[in-house]
Amino acid sequence: MGANMMKLRIILVAAILVVLLIIGLSKSRAAWHWGSSDPGETVLVLVADAYIPAFSVIKPEMVRLLEFPKGLVPPGALRDKSELGNESRQWLFISAIAIPEGQPVTRALVTDATQNDTLGSLIRPGKVAVSFEIDKAHGVGGWIRPGDTVALFGAEPMGPGHPQWAGKKTRLLYPSVQVVAVDDKRLGESPAKIENSVDPTAIPEAPTPNGAKIITVLVNTLEASVIIEAREEGHLSVVLRSLGDDLPWLQVK
Repeated sequence: MGANMMKLRIILVAAILVVLLIIGLSKSRAAWHWGSSDPGETVLVLVADAYIPAFSVIKPEMVRLLEFPKGLVPPGALRDKSELGNESRQWLFISAIAIPEGQPVTRALVTDATQNDTLGSLIRPGKVAVSFEIDKAHGVGGWIRPGDTVALFGAEPMGPGHPQWAGKKTRLLYPSVQVVAVDDKRLGESPAKIENSVDPTAIPEAPTPNGAKIITVLVNTLEASVIIEAREEGHLSVVLRSLGDDLPWLQVK
């Protein structure tokens, strides 16, 4: 009887050890599957280091490398900062849409900056490009650059009931407008292309007395008509917004 009890205890202990061994193997396999211990199961992917506005040239300082589980890497993801440019130091990609911070940079979110030299290649369906001249005093001292986001203000007469000395009232036309070109330099144009496009025999244009620049922005057709009307009246001003600023602006009445 004692021998039988001893055998039963041995069998029971052995069964418990087998169960514990199976549980341990299952956990180790799960950990290996998700790449927690095996570096071969994760890959480096480029993600936005901060908010990247639409139509921005993607540069190395705008992205960082982040480890992703191999099975969760989005199709077409860029894997290294060297993919952003070529040997001529020409940047190859422009963001087709705004890319949030931490979002993997994939080929579905960018356009090839080397394939199209025309401004029309940056214009999406439903949008148009419209230009206006702005001097330094009304254009942030001439610091507007392609890729910036600006707010547009227009001045209009005070209207009936106001004395003539009251002048004009400034109102916010549009709080967030994308600048795609300044003078003849467009968004996504590399320094190499700009240098190669300069004709050494050409006579340089004389600078305008007030340092005015031609600003080209991307808007819809209704917004374009409002901007053109304000441009013809000569009452446009530009305010530069910070990179990634998407806070709403209130209309002042």
